[in-house]
Amino acid sequence: ITPSKMGVFKFVYYISLFSYSLRSLCQNEFLADSYDALVALDPVTQLQYEVDNPSTKGTSVAQLCKEGAFTCSTMGVAIMNQISIDTNKSWYWGGALYCLGFLVLTFSLGYRALTKVRIVLNIGSSRTGTDEEAEAAAREVAVSASEVAVSIVPAAASAGVPAAAAAVVKQKNITFVPMCIAWKDLEYTVDLAKEAGGGTKQLLQQVTSAARPNRMLALMGASGAGKTTLLDVIAGRKTGGVRKG
Repeated sequence: ITPSKMGVFKFVYYISLFSYSLRSLCQNEFLADSYDALVALDPVTQLQYEVDNPSTKGTSVAQLCKEGAFTCSTMGVAIMNQISIDTNKSWYWGGALYCLGFLVLTFSLGYRALTKVRIVLNIGSSRTGTDEEAEAAAREVAVSASEVAVSIVPAAASAGVPAAAAAVVKQKNITFVPMCIAWKDLEYTVDLAKEAGGGTKQLLQQVTSAARPNRMLALMGASGAGKTTLLDVIAGRKTGGVRKG
């Protein structure tokens, strides 16, 4: 694709990373010494000259070029003219600098986007539920937090803690009760969509284990083994399917 064939989109050719790279690579190849052989710039003119001058038969093209029989150029320039690549050598390093500048620009923009832009997504299993359920859960959390705050503030006042310090304690302190969680022969089955063939699929099969406080529990398995499904079932996040155990 050359600028003459692009019409109103000619400007794209001069801002394209591909066009700059192609010009530099072609000049690096075809302007090298290995393409210095002289050839006719227009092969049709050469054939016509040979027809009009039979006596030149057997004379090399280079010799005819030196005698000025027709317009000549190096083989590399002739090839570049055929594929409409600019032979101006200023594009040689211009293309390399353009590619370097494009790399620096894209790296800078990508770095700024990764350091400045934060997209918060709920990565993991889907958590279905209505707005009313979400509001009810939020009210339960607010009530439990207020109960904890009410129990902390009188204790701080009785200990002689200033009101400002008690307010800080009220905001930051939330009681945490260590607990053990155990599950035995846990099973979870879901219904398959009609598009997938229908029927049911068992995702968890008689899983038994326990989690104790102050101990690390590693849940390991291959992709699709059911690790996230197990955590969601234990936490009660799965609203569909059948749970047993």
